Amino acid sequence: MLPNGDHRLEQVKEALIAKGISAKRVDAIFHSKAAMYKETKVLEILNNINNIKKHRKREQQANKKMLLKKVLLKKHLKRYQTVYDKVEKDFKVNREIVAAILQKETALGAFKAYKHNALSVFTTMLTGLKPEKFKGRQHIRLKRFIQFAHKNLVALITFYELQGKDVLKADLRSSYAGAVGIPQFSPMHFDMIVSPYADGSIDLHDMPTAIYSTANLLKNRFKWDEKLRYYKIKDLDKVIDQWYEFDDGRSNFVYEKNLDGIKVPTFASHHKSDQSVTYVASYVKVLKRYNFSTAYALGILQIAKACREQ
Repeated sequence: MLPNGDHRLEQVKEALIAKGISAKRVDAIFHSKAAMYKETKVLEILNNINNIKKHRKREQQANKKMLLKKVLLKKHLKRYQTVYDKVEKDFKVNREIVAAILQKETALGAFKAYKHNALSVFTTMLTGLKPEKFKGRQHIRLKRFIQFAHKNLVALITFYELQGKDVLKADLRSSYAGAVGIPQFSPMHFDMIVSPYADGSIDLHDMPTAIYSTANLLKNRFKWDEKLRYYKIKDLDKVIDQWYEFDDGRSNFVYEKNLDGIKVPTFASHHKSDQSVTYVASYVKVLKRYNFSTAYALGILQIAKACREQ
């Protein structure tokens, strides 16, 4: 039996066995100290729906700080020029976009103070969230996080175990959402990890791998269009100002529904006759697949644009 006999863990176990991992090994993983540890901070954050509004404000503040550090981004691009040359050649993804993502996620790898473990995070989500205690959007939202935890637990354990590696010995330092490494990948995207070198390390804490894998994810999972590589946004600040005037706290820049499937006002549709908005929206649509925050996506564009124009 799995810890607490939780039926959600049993479903994950069945999925892992179907992928070729033995029942004995799965039981050992879920009885481990990491899997049984309760990430109380994770539950606290996810159970408070008001954190959505706080996150939006923090993201905007972070964008302003990052714009002041464009010199660091330039130095980073120069240091890893060979890798970025390969990124643009192989994936047709702008180097400034990839670098801006890495800056937003972990300050180009400088931020390492993660207090969570991805295995602990996802087992906590899976067994600790109680959507039945809530109604409306929060009920839907918590059910979504449970599904998210299921997918990521299966992906996380499969990634290591089928390579003959012990997931319990892996470096799984993560954010409260279980994101790992310099580019902060969720485990369900670990299959996008790839080194720019034939004999390179497949490690998200390795900068060349982080750079190359981020471009791979954008191109081959999030459908980055080659046409986006030309990146000429003259009216970006104006469009961003228009967006914040439009946003009522529940709006979306480009998608007609939020992550919980609820229909929301859509900025791009409202301004569909404005070519500048349409152009920015083509980038936002892809970047929101990396992080569904509109402020995050617009921040990436601001940082990339400032770096390119410097």
